[in-house]
Amino acid sequence: MQTDHDRALTTDRLGALGHLARTVPLAAFAVVLLWSSTAAASEPHRERPAKDMSCGDTIMVDTRLTNDLHDCPGNGLVVGADHITLDLAGHTIDGNGIADASGVLSVGFDGVTVRGGAVRDFAEGVALLDANGGRIREMSFTNHSHVAVFVMRSVDVTIERNTVVDTTFAGIFAGDSHGTRIERNTSSSNGAGIAVGGGEGARITGNTLSGNTFVGILVEADGTRVDHNQIDESGTGVMVFATRATIADNNVDHAIGCLPFANFEECVAPPPGDCPDCIYGAGISVEGGASNLVARNDVRRTKLDGIRVGTFDPGNATVDTVIRDNHVRDATLDGHGPRLRGDCSPMPPHEIESGVRCCEHPT
Repeated sequence: MQTDHDRALTTDRLGALGHLARTVPLAAFAVVLLWSSTAAASEPHRERPAKDMSCGDTIMVDTRLTNDLHDCPGNGLVVGADHITLDLAGHTIDGNGIADASGVLSVGFDGVTVRGGAVRDFAEGVALLDANGGRIREMSFTNHSHVAVFVMRSVDVTIERNTVVDTTFAGIFAGDSHGTRIERNTSSSNGAGIAVGGGEGARITGNTLSGNTFVGILVEADGTRVDHNQIDESGTGVMVFATRATIADNNVDHAIGCLPFANFEECVAPPPGDCPDCIYGAGISVEGGASNLVARNDVRRTKLDGIRVGTFDPGNATVDTVIRDNHVRDATLDGHGPRLRGDCSPMPPHEIESGVRCCEHPT
C-alpha cells in the first residue's frame, strides 16, 4: 500500500519528467512508479551520538554515521523531523540498483542538512521535498536512475560542492522551487547536468559540467541567474525556456550536437522552407520566454550556432532577448543570431548588440 510519501514522490517524478520532455527522449528517463517506504514517526528532536544505522531507518535527531549501508532494498535513510543534520562522515549509502527508492528521503521537513559522504545505485540520491531551507553539500553521487539531487516545492535550498556522475535524468534537479542555490558542484556524464523547472529565482554559479548527453544546464524557472559555470562537451551548453533569465560570464566549450538518431545534415542545412528537427549543438540556446539576457559568455567549438535564439514551441514565443558582449569562436553555423525552429513564422523582436551577425531561417 502506498503512503502519502509514496504518492507525493510518484507525482514529483512525473512532474520532473515533464520539464525535460521537450528536450530529452522520455525513454531515456523511464522510471518504474512502484515505490515502497515507511512513513516517519514523530518524536521530540534531540541529540544522538554517532551510531550504526540500518537500511530504512528513520532519523529523528542529528545523526553521524559510523557504518556503510549496503544493497538497500528500499530507502536508505528517512528524515523524520525538522532541522536535522545527517553527517555521513565519509560513509556510503548503497542501493540495490533495482528499487525505486532514495538514498536519503525527506518529505515536509525544514532546515535539513545532508553532507559528507557517498550515495549510489538508487532512483534518487537525496530527495528533499516540501522544505523551507535545507542544504546538501560535499556529497558524491553515482549511478542513479532518476535524479541524484532531487528538490521539489521547496524554498531557499542550497546545493553545493557535490560531485554527480552517471545519472539517467539530471544530476541536479530543482522543480517548482524558489531561491534555490546550486553552487560549485561537478556534474558529469548525466542526461542533463543541472536543471531547474518551475518556481523562480534560482542561482546556478561556479559549477563544472562535462559530458552531459543532452544539455549542461536547462533553465525553465523564471528569474534564474546562470553565471561563472564551465560547461564542456554537452549536447547543448545552456538551454533556456524561461522569462527574465540571465546567462552571463560562462565558458562553454564543445557543444557536441545532435543525438545519434538525429539526421545531422538536416540540423545544419535544412531544406529551404523547413525548420531543423534538432536543437542540440548550440553553445547557448534561448528557445522560449521573454526578456532574457545573454552577456559576456565565452563560447567555443559548437556543432550549430554559438548563441541561438529560436522558438521551440509556437505557444511559448521567444521575445525581447538581449545578446551582448559575448565571445564566440569556431561555431559551425552562425556565431550569434536568431535561427527559427518550430512554426517558421517571422521572429519576434530581439536586440543583438556588439556587431554580431544575425541570420533567420528562410521562410
